[in-house]
Amino acid sequence: MESYEPTEEQGGERSSEVPEAGRFSQVVVLVVEGMGVGALPDAEDYGDRGAATLQNLSNYIAGVELPLLKWMGLGNVVPLRGIEQADPPAASIARVGRAGAGTDLSGAVTEMFARTLPVLAEGGLDVVALGKATTLLPEESVTASVETPMVADIMDNIVKALQTPIRGVVLAVVGASDGAEVGKSGPISLARTLTLVDQDLGTVLDHMTAETLLLVIGSSGCDATLSATRGATREYVPLLCYTPAVESGIDLGTRASLTDLAATLVDNFGIPEVQGGDSFYVQLLS
Repeated sequence: MESYEPTEEQGGERSSEVPEAGRFSQVVVLVVEGMGVGALPDAEDYGDRGAATLQNLSNYIAGVELPLLKWMGLGNVVPLRGIEQADPPAASIARVGRAGAGTDLSGAVTEMFARTLPVLAEGGLDVVALGKATTLLPEESVTASVETPMVADIMDNIVKALQTPIRGVVLAVVGASDGAEVGKSGPISLARTLTLVDQDLGTVLDHMTAETLLLVIGSSGCDATLSATRGATREYVPLLCYTPAVESGIDLGTRASLTDLAATLVDNFGIPEVQGGDSFYVQLLS
């Protein structure tokens, strides 16, 4: 198995030019491909009317069991069979729309980060790409990477990055657990992927500190109950923001753009502002 092993430049002596981080010196963004929670207003334009990936999936398999995602507040974002609401959720929660067109993974990741990652890397901070993220980011944006399709390997390398410890951003993108294109191998594939993520999430949580922020978010929907060959669907995605620095989560509401993640990184790391986006940095600490 490949693993993240930083060089001196990546995880050793830091340059005096590295900007001071805000509350969180480590931000882990875990993107689960196809994790949607309901059709966007323009979903009908894409033939995705009625798409609701997690809701339809949980009904299709008569309930899902994801104890850690439940604890974080996944069931608070939308009602799901088998996942009750947490009271209170351990994470701050939101439902996030996609401002740009399309349903593709690359477009979603581009909207999430709005050119912030190259600025971080140029400023001397770590940008670690794991899983599918290695194929989505330009080389100059990344200081270390591990390309692996296996969920367990991706989660293990998140832990390794936190142990180093990195100072900057870890972007991990998890696709279908069986290697098939997301949404085209039936709803069971996503259920399996979510189960694997949930199983290994505890180890990631164990290695977080008060300076670590974990953002778990979907990229789009992949409602295979509409059609087994549909692929990605135009949906809102859940956002779970967890840090040991905050005792309980808050409701961040419905957000209009994935670029809100980039705006939050701007506030945390003190880097030049990006176009668009509404930061939730202050709300996380309130």
